[in-house]
Amino acid sequence: MKLALDARLLTQPLHGIARYTYNLIRHLPLQPEDRLLVLYHPQQWRPEPLSQVQWVPWTGRPFSPLAQLELFHLLKSERIDLFHSPSFLCPWQLPCKWVLTLHDLIHVQRPQDYGAGQARYFAWLRQHLRQAAGILTVSESSAAAIRQWQSAFKTPLQVTYPGVEPTFKPHRPDPALLARYQLQPHKPYVLFVGNPKPHKQFDFLQTFWQQQSPSQRQTQGPLVAVGLPASRSSENVICLENVPDSHLPSLYSGAQILISPSLAEGFGLPPLEALACGTPVVVSDLPVYREVLGSKADYFVPQDPTRLAQALQASHLRARPTLPPDLQKFNWQQMAQTTYDFYQRCHVA
Repeated sequence: MKLALDARLLTQPLHGIARYTYNLIRHLPLQPEDRLLVLYHPQQWRPEPLSQVQWVPWTGRPFSPLAQLELFHLLKSERIDLFHSPSFLCPWQLPCKWVLTLHDLIHVQRPQDYGAGQARYFAWLRQHLRQAAGILTVSESSAAAIRQWQSAFKTPLQVTYPGVEPTFKPHRPDPALLARYQLQPHKPYVLFVGNPKPHKQFDFLQTFWQQQSPSQRQTQGPLVAVGLPASRSSENVICLENVPDSHLPSLYSGAQILISPSLAEGFGLPPLEALACGTPVVVSDLPVYREVLGSKADYFVPQDPTRLAQALQASHLRARPTLPPDLQKFNWQQMAQTTYDFYQRCHVA
């Protein structure tokens, strides 16, 4: 097969969709007769040499008519068999079969968090997906939502769980690394890893942390929020915007607890990565977290500070976890293999 992948979202540090895309490229089990063309943004990403992978710099804006035309002609000239968009961005028209990864339907489920433009785009996307050879998603919970959203259509749908890289394992505290982030070895802190989007509920968590009593602050330490601009820091809350991926295992390992108070998720990698590093997790009670984390997490009702306090207390009583065998199914090699098998089915259909 001649495959093409739109990887223009690749950037450092790797956010959720970028991490998914990067690991798909690295682990895709290409056969000798296969070739993969990867579109990337040269100002955001430095490509690494990979067998049978051709990196093509491309800066076309997603919704530019000229860029759409250029993409069409590029794929046609390269005689691409199948094009994969690993994000929500979907070309208008392509000269080949195509698949799209729809990680979640948060834009549809929470329209109040997004503008009218996003609502129009997803209304268009719902209709446009009828032309797709297939849809990929990252959890059974997301798949159920997509099936309901697409109930009138029968586009093939495949779940491919994301993975946890081997670097996510228990680490001893690195004093120099911790000092870089205003932390000290053996001094407690609680971790949040995410972004400022409303559904991540950082504002709720920040307010909760600022209202902690002096004894609670001494026991739990500051809230360290990875992925938030430093300007959002406040009393007892440290925000760290640009944390290299290589530092995350140490930050996870040093934390007392990781908290994810989200109102919605397609999968949610940080709690799984924290578990792999031996750190207890407290998460909002969402179907996808029940699916992925099972009994290995402590749950609370979203936006309920009393239930969050109870879950934190329960988590403090837990032993430090290890990644159990049933969570080891979340690996990037399996994700890439399942994706490749889906490519083949879509190609011959």
